[in-house]
Amino acid sequence: MNAGNTTETKNVRLSTSKKTDPAGIGGWQRVLIALLVLVWPLIGATVLSASFNHDLLADPGLANDPAWNRSWRFSWLLFVVQTVLSISAGMMLLKCFRPIAIRYAKTVIWVNGPGFWGGGILLTWWSQGLLAALSAALVGIPYLLGSLVFPLIWATYLRYSKRVKNTYRYDEF
Repeated sequence: MNAGNTTETKNVRLSTSKKTDPAGIGGWQRVLIALLVLVWPLIGATVLSASFNHDLLADPGLANDPAWNRSWRFSWLLFVVQTVLSISAGMMLLKCFRPIAIRYAKTVIWVNGPGFWGGGILLTWWSQGLLAALSAALVGIPYLLGSLVFPLIWATYLRYSKRVKNTYRYDEF
């Protein structure tokens, strides 16, 4: 009888002493949210602005070129869409603790990376023609490969992190 109590007590101790996995927004999740909400929009605006300013300084006549102006407007439009998606994904991760937040963030990360690379190629095709788009695609292959790194790292983190699994779940069911 005493041996049964010892085994029962031992099982209870093992189950109660087991440390639960952490839940809530932790270090790497905060980094991702900061990247989505602050860093990438600021870097994107800086790079896009510097690129167009560089073009104008090199050739002031571009300001009167309809194709360049169309490209300029469309690039800023794409940037605004990308920024809205990025900020919304970061805010969703911060405020909505459901699996849909993870799916949305992963989708936005992939769309904002390689998806917008493809958008840039389409922009070039639309504004400068097929030959320029093919040339931009070939020259931009290193950018495409670079744009795959961020989504691969963060999608993997969002998929396999125990903290993420514990934070973004359905508690009611």
